[in-house]
Amino acid sequence: MSRRRLELVRHGVNAVAAVAPQLFALLLLETDQYGAFSLVYLVYALGNSVVCSSVAEASSRTSRREGEDDTWADYSAVLAYVSLAVGLLAGAAAIVVNMPIVGALVSVLAVGAGAWRFGSRYWQVRRREIGRALLGDVLCLIGISASWLVVLLSGGARTATTAAACWAIGLVLASAVSRRPTIRGWRILRAWWATHTESIKALQGESALMDLGSIGTPLVTALFLPIDQFGIYRAMTSVGAPVGLILDPLRPVLARVRSEALLGPRLRIAVGVTGIGLGVAVAAALAAAGRWELPVATIVALSGYFLAAGVYVAGSMIGHYYYLVVRLVASGSWLMRMRIIQTTLVGVLPIAGAAIAGLVGAVWGLAVAVLVSGSGWAVVGLLAGRRVRVAGQDPAEIR
Repeated sequence: MSRRRLELVRHGVNAVAAVAPQLFALLLLETDQYGAFSLVYLVYALGNSVVCSSVAEASSRTSRREGEDDTWADYSAVLAYVSLAVGLLAGAAAIVVNMPIVGALVSVLAVGAGAWRFGSRYWQVRRREIGRALLGDVLCLIGISASWLVVLLSGGARTATTAAACWAIGLVLASAVSRRPTIRGWRILRAWWATHTESIKALQGESALMDLGSIGTPLVTALFLPIDQFGIYRAMTSVGAPVGLILDPLRPVLARVRSEALLGPRLRIAVGVTGIGLGVAVAAALAAAGRWELPVATIVALSGYFLAAGVYVAGSMIGHYYYLVVRLVASGSWLMRMRIIQTTLVGVLPIAGAAIAGLVGAVWGLAVAVLVSGSGWAVVGLLAGRRVRVAGQDPAEIR
């Protein structure tokens, strides 16, 4: 198999493995259990953001600037500390939503292993270790799928704890084929900060605002909604999983592509068409599920908001692509400006909608906020592309 075909296979398998935990939970859990699981998953999303900003993309951005890569020993030591911290935070979140002690423990394992897998896989793909990355993706998908199959065949309980346990099994299997981490004392964190300060500051400042909107907003919104309605609200973000299927595994690939290509007309058209197509497809699928009353409780409950879900997915696709590009090539000032705008929109509209109109207000508030902020990221990306074409200036110099 050629390297290009192998990369395509690896990309597809990783995309499916990445969305599998949410997909199984969305299809098999009742709305209240899905609401509890989604809160733990929010911590996982936070962990990936921290890994990107403080370890993975910080390493990539520093390498671009200085022309020298980090060693695996340094990278893995820092990644191990971050993964442990994120896992413990997930355990605390599980206790807050009244999951049993076993549920909290498997949440620690799942989210900690997930953060480690995310960062180590980023390292593998950047260095074209395609075979190792693909094997981990395959094992993760097999572990999650086989675990759920056992639960279904045995008639086991479909709870948030079950979902976390199946997820943990897949991630532990995937992590087993990663390179072994180098264990170092906590001083490695100080040394890493000293050599990556500029990149971490540029990325973490913007990421903190992103996390405030993507994680803080759902937590506040939950105060205005019963747990089953909160499960429906969070389900809309899960139907945006096709965006993750396409873009998230490409983060290390985008790190290798020249800025002119990332912002060129071919990719702009492709991203726009894909975003609109995904939005229409998701809206149609939800409408059909509701009409036929399929035996998937959370999906059927969400089908009443199929138009909002379609708008959300389209805006997510367009905005997420340009966000990833701007994050790699533009200055920290552009990142911060757009992040403030997006955080304000995503923070204010769903919470205000939930407070005024309940679930319908929260759902439409989120959809409109994502569409408008996604358009903003596209504008910043287009401005950067124009500067490249007209003046030959590197987008990172735009102030």
